[in-house]
Amino acid sequence: MSEPTKRVLLIANNGQLGYALANKLLNYSNKYDIHSFGKRGLDISSEEDIQAVCDEIKPNYIINCAAYTNVDCAETNTEECFEINTNGPERLAMQAFKHNALLIHISTDYIFDGIKIEPYDEEEMPNPISVYGKSKLFGEKAIQRSKCKHIILRTSW
Repeated sequence: MSEPTKRVLLIANNGQLGYALANKLLNYSNKYDIHSFGKRGLDISSEEDIQAVCDEIKPNYIINCAAYTNVDCAETNTEECFEINTNGPERLAMQAFKHNALLIHISTDYIFDGIKIEPYDEEEMPNPISVYGKSKLFGEKAIQRSKCKHIILRTSW
């Protein structure tokens, strides 16, 4: 008897990373039941939307590629930036915990101040100097507080 298909919820398949990941996941459609949403298909600022989708899909994995990434505009669009980068991941983490899913969250090296010449270690003390960096750090902390199974990946250009 074969193992049941694992369900994957991919959020923000219309961004650069999400699009590439969605295309890559197509190669594994025989092993995973992939549910992929763009920002118009699933609003991570809506607790009700996230809960409805997660209750329907019952994901084993949640991959969050959604982010407010305009670093300069984040300084003036603070509320929207924190809604997407902090509150959205927190809502996803609550659903990941509820469904015993692994949350894979994409974060950034902007949680550090950028002063150091060599690469930062994941154990180093964050020190964001922008609204964007703070919002991403607070999203990481919300995920960690949730007690859900999670992996946080910090990307950099």
